[in-house]
Amino acid sequence: MKWWLINCLFFPGILIAQKLILTEVNLSNQYFINDIVQDKRSLLWFATTEGLVYYNGFEDILISNPNLNNPQCLFIHENIIYSGYQNGYLAGWSLDDYSLMLIDSISDKRITDIEIYARRKLLIATYGDGIFSYDMKSEGSATSMSSILPDAYIYQMDLTQNQDILISTDNGLFKFNTNNNQISRFEDLPDQLITHLAISDSRIWASTYDQGIFSISNHNQVDQARFVPVKSDGIINDLILFNDYPLISTDDGLFMLNKDLSDTNYYAQDVRNKYTTLFIDVENNLWVADRNGGLWKSSLYFSKLDYSFSDNIQSILKLPNVVLLGGENGLYEFDLKGNAQRPLNHYNVTCLNMIGNLIYFGTYNSGLFVLNKNYEELIRLNQSSGLPDNAILSFEHHGDSLLFVSTLAGIAAYNLDVNTMRLTNSDFISVDSFSGLDYILNLKMDSHGNLWAGKDRTGLSKHVIGNTTQFENINGEKIGSVFSIAPSNNNIWFSSSNLGIIKYMDDQFSVIENLNNKDDPFTSIIPLPDSHLMLINKRGVELYKDEQQISRRFDQEGEFIEEEPFLNNYSIYNDEVWFVHNNEVYKFRNDPVNPLLQPTTQIERIEVNIDVVDREQKKFKQSQNNFKFNFSGRWLTDPGKLTYAYQLVGHDENWRLTKDRTAVYPKLPPGDYTFKVKSTINSFFKNEPESTFDFKIKRAFVNSIWFYLFLATILFLIVYRWNKQMQDEKLLKASLQKNQIETQLINLKAQLNPHFLFNSFNTLSGLIDESVGASKSFIENLSDFYRLMLEVGDERLIPLEKELAILKAYNYLIKERFRNGYDLIILNETLKPIFYIPPLVLQMLVENALKHNQVSSANPLIIRISIQEDSIEVKNNLIPKNFITPSTGYGLNNIISRFKILGLGEVVLNKSEEYFSVLIPLTKSI
Repeated sequence: MKWWLINCLFFPGILIAQKLILTEVNLSNQYFINDIVQDKRSLLWFATTEGLVYYNGFEDILISNPNLNNPQCLFIHENIIYSGYQNGYLAGWSLDDYSLMLIDSISDKRITDIEIYARRKLLIATYGDGIFSYDMKSEGSATSMSSILPDAYIYQMDLTQNQDILISTDNGLFKFNTNNNQISRFEDLPDQLITHLAISDSRIWASTYDQGIFSISNHNQVDQARFVPVKSDGIINDLILFNDYPLISTDDGLFMLNKDLSDTNYYAQDVRNKYTTLFIDVENNLWVADRNGGLWKSSLYFSKLDYSFSDNIQSILKLPNVVLLGGENGLYEFDLKGNAQRPLNHYNVTCLNMIGNLIYFGTYNSGLFVLNKNYEELIRLNQSSGLPDNAILSFEHHGDSLLFVSTLAGIAAYNLDVNTMRLTNSDFISVDSFSGLDYILNLKMDSHGNLWAGKDRTGLSKHVIGNTTQFENINGEKIGSVFSIAPSNNNIWFSSSNLGIIKYMDDQFSVIENLNNKDDPFTSIIPLPDSHLMLINKRGVELYKDEQQISRRFDQEGEFIEEEPFLNNYSIYNDEVWFVHNNEVYKFRNDPVNPLLQPTTQIERIEVNIDVVDREQKKFKQSQNNFKFNFSGRWLTDPGKLTYAYQLVGHDENWRLTKDRTAVYPKLPPGDYTFKVKSTINSFFKNEPESTFDFKIKRAFVNSIWFYLFLATILFLIVYRWNKQMQDEKLLKASLQKNQIETQLINLKAQLNPHFLFNSFNTLSGLIDESVGASKSFIENLSDFYRLMLEVGDERLIPLEKELAILKAYNYLIKERFRNGYDLIILNETLKPIFYIPPLVLQMLVENALKHNQVSSANPLIIRISIQEDSIEVKNNLIPKNFITPSTGYGLNNIISRFKILGLGEVVLNKSEEYFSVLIPLTKSI
């Protein structure tokens, strides 16, 4: 067939119909982009005439080098992005710090493409110098492979599933077998000048320079029937695949082949832009560069009919090759091949659907009509045929014959024989039970044969034969109006005015908290595969995945203008959803790519005391305690939608929310920290991935535990030396009585007792590990104890208050040692100011009890000191040790002798099987 004839057949199909919703991307410079790739962190990389540029959705950064100008192609492998240049240079850049890791001159010709084979080798194509092999593990130069390729002028290479590499050239299409390094050529191509390649699961797609595109099957046969010309003078600038089907750019616009491979009726745009480079990111955004230095972006989920329709569209039905639109003034047919609209009638159409091979449409005042596929009227239902009213709000069909019709006056049920188009009334619904003001806005039959009715203001009703159940409240809250009903798998979904989206499963209702928007209720619920729901309200479209409880809103992507849509104004056709919003007709492509991909967040820069630090640095000095974190979310679709949540674990109790991309923490105290940040495109943060940075601020030595331990050691040495000096002075005093000397010796023994000191410092060591404050308090009490003993060493009698102070200092040290295994109780302490007692008597009695009894938390030693009118009793429970502790006899004997010499009275000892007590007389005068 002649080229002009093919073009005449195909070109009318791309005059109108659908267009992508392109928005211009504002960059800091006018870049002429030759190639686009995306790395694992979702950054976009542009090969531009100015150099290599990366883009995170907020800012574009130019990476320049005086020897590297005008990169032509990009290729990412592992953590390196390779770029081929106009002057034949090959460069490799680190994706971590964007540093130049490799630079080599491959040829003096332009590098057009880069691929990898044999895991470690790059295949580098040039235009005019053939192909080169470059070993990434070797420092040697590139090796020419031109001897095995008949053509040196190469445009593009692409890797097949079996690791062969296809090569497009000025002289045809070739296949390079990477196992045996053999080249084979494809024969019988429509044209030998092959400029672009794209490989799907089942086909190879290739474009000629200006003679259209063609495909090759898995059997390596050129499929002439799939040959798609673009235009007689249309030069193809790029070819990529969207879900295995070609999307091409030319100077005349953007075009896509239909899935039925019948037509290229897609996406004519402003031809002044002359689109060139194409790229699709992981969010299913199409990025388009043009010859004027512009960059454009479009969501491939949405396209829009490019047409003019003056009537208000109240209902839509997608049929093969046409769209039916129901408006206030009639039902219209739109031919997607570009023909003008055709009015089919002049009724006010309220709802529209196709059941089997028949077209049903309801009207506002003329009843329900049934048409065949040629739009011929087969039957009409109105009040004369049993309808409660001629105003149709909704209808539902079940099985082969059961038809339900909702009107302003109630519901009617019919048995409809589609072969003879005869109607008989059904006893499924009683019309009388639905009369009144409860308007039934929509009807849906579930998989169990239950008919659900969504009512105006009064909730839901469920109907089986002869039985109706009403639902007006859920958990005490009114449902309100129910606008849309959608059975999906084992669930039923309802959209209500008061509670938002409601889920019904296993005879239980539950409200989806994240989708409760009373101010902007959803007017349509559309079930999609893989547990997705498509929701429509006046702000646009929202997708919800029940399994992960995450949602994604589309608004700017579809240029949606806030306008209240008609109820259930959509049509499902194959894997497409056609819907109406603000009187515009949209198509949503329900493609297998997950539309609820969540944004990722990267910590881009960390500053400590204004200086930028490496992510590998994890430990900082105490003086390095002013931190600033810069981060950004990867959501190229619309980065302005992102809300961030960040938290510094070890400092923040809760997450902090912000729209900014910076977090500042000044003057952090020493400690271990984890900075966490995540982002969301909605307001409730659900299962979003987090980016983290762990670090530690080390405590300075002067604030460390070791410094306090050092001070405690110095203090101990000072106290020890002081005590030693006092002991030497006391030993020289010959005037001391024998009992006083014995007392001093016992006191000195207690002070210098290695066992006591060893236990005290063991206790101190444990406290240092637990708490700096507790260890400091222990040192202070140890110092107080020695100081008080030195103060009373020469005294015959001291106030009971001072004796108790010594005992309490001693008790603090003992308590820290034995914890729950020991307790000291002092009774009637208010009598202490009028009494006097020889020094260290109470301390010696407590020490004596500790010496001769077991101490454990299971069976604690309890010592009670009771101050009476003229005496004091020291009493403890008996828990004898398993072994006998050697006794010097100084303790109790010394106390008894001192009281006798001082004339203070008799010391009384009492011992039973359970207790041991000592009764000591007190004096009120010195």
